[in-house]
Amino acid sequence: MLKVCRVSLVIILLTSVVAAQQLDPEALLKKMEKLQKLMFEQHSPDADRAYRRLLELVRADPRDKDLPDFITPPLPPFASKEGGDAFNAIVDAYQQAVKKSPDDPDIRFNYARLLWTKSHTLAGKTRSQAIEEMEKAVKLRPNSVEFHSQLAHFYQLTDRQDQAITAYKEVLRLCSDQGDEAVQAHGGLGEIYFGRGKLKEALAEFQRVVELERPSESRSNRAYDYLGRIYLKQGDTKKAVEMLKKAEQVSLDPVLQSFGFECDLAIELVKQGIYDEPIHYFQTALKATPDQDEPRYGLALAYTKKGDKENALREWKKYLSLRYAPQDEEARRYVKELEGK
Repeated sequence: MLKVCRVSLVIILLTSVVAAQQLDPEALLKKMEKLQKLMFEQHSPDADRAYRRLLELVRADPRDKDLPDFITPPLPPFASKEGGDAFNAIVDAYQQAVKKSPDDPDIRFNYARLLWTKSHTLAGKTRSQAIEEMEKAVKLRPNSVEFHSQLAHFYQLTDRQDQAITAYKEVLRLCSDQGDEAVQAHGGLGEIYFGRGKLKEALAEFQRVVELERPSESRSNRAYDYLGRIYLKQGDTKKAVEMLKKAEQVSLDPVLQSFGFECDLAIELVKQGIYDEPIHYFQTALKATPDQDEPRYGLALAYTKKGDKENALREWKKYLSLRYAPQDEEARRYVKELEGK
């Protein structure tokens, strides 16, 4: 399910690449719009044509760092043998480019990213290959903040947490703890420390995320979500509720609504017996993104725990009607209980 809307995606990608490219802003916007169209076509009946066009672009310029962001593996219901072959041909094109120019860091960087994308449908070996290629890219360009940041992200998502910590700290050294890369590094470190139960360290990292970001940037809502969960674990419910309200304010930014709302904190508050603020949060989230499964689940759970059977039953049924309902067994059980069956 693609959560990023058309306008938001173009704005975000423009923000990330305009500083790095000496392109006229209008020309860059047109390029992003064309690539975005090809990305959406990969999840439509025109998927085969989109892959063929992307293959042409990769062969023409395998160093173009924008291309891997718009290439996704074939997914149902539009996956086909032809689409799969075309996607693999793109991977092969990058592989051939690496063989032809083994010391080109940009080509290796792009190849690693596409291998990682491929791992969404074929994990394990492909992810290991992606990491190996990214490590080689970093060796070829050791002072690249972008390369180290991507490698740290790969490490984190493959549970190589110690390596991820080292890589994120290198990012912070290289970027002097400023800018978007610093925000990502502090966020990654915070997630790792939180997962390890190092709440003091995690708290410091997410507080730094909030300090570094401008008010309308997209990761603050996730940072506030984590901060609230840390405060909950420390027994400070009042601060946790404050963080939920701040997360809601950030998520309501008109450009960033399509990113969705982080719901972990709100759901944790419900489990702690706090209902009114999370209910308001879930309702606000659903006004912005009515088909999101997490806030619908959270709202149904909150009404259930609060004892509002009528609203709970209605929300559980709405939740089950969604295409993505990961907690469907739990939801069906609640429906049976609420219906007295």
